[in-house]
Amino acid sequence: MTRICGSIAAELRIGDPFDPETQVGPLISAEQLTRVRRLTADVDAWHACQKHYRPVEGGHFFPPMIVTKYALDSDFARQEIFGPVMALRPFDTDEEAWQLANDTEYGLAASVWTSSLRRAERARCSLVSGIVWINCAHTLSNGTSIGGHKASGLSIEHGVEAAEQYMKVKTSVIMSGGWHSPFSTRSASP
Repeated sequence: MTRICGSIAAELRIGDPFDPETQVGPLISAEQLTRVRRLTADVDAWHACQKHYRPVEGGHFFPPMIVTKYALDSDFARQEIFGPVMALRPFDTDEEAWQLANDTEYGLAASVWTSSLRRAERARCSLVSGIVWINCAHTLSNGTSIGGHKASGLSIEHGVEAAEQYMKVKTSVIMSGGWHSPFSTRSASP
């Protein structure tokens, strides 16, 4: 798996975000670049895409990396990195994979890759995540509601559900004439 990911990642084009050929641009700030470097300092990683790595002067570029060995209790494993970093972790059973994926305080998105619809459905139900992509990633149709679970996300974005969170239900009942309560012997006045 690492070899396949590595060969694909080696062809990524990193550089000027205004260039239509660019696939990966810079990080948002110097602080974020420092943070990504700190989180990845003590991991066993392979920097991909040396071939097409063309950072632009003044940009906060971090070459994409694939990480294969890291401690499960490390900051690398416990924090959201928000950088071009892929962590690969082997597992023996589906249940172990779901446990590894759910063992975080975050739950914005998950991606499951399988040729089995049954396994995909079991994963979808087992993962504590606002989005579960099956055999894809980072794709949503217009109007699809998204929202994180646990410490990810602040609320729901997009779709009817997003609009509904800004509304409150208010029920009004108007009757003409008198009304007789089943709990009282007196009728209410109109």
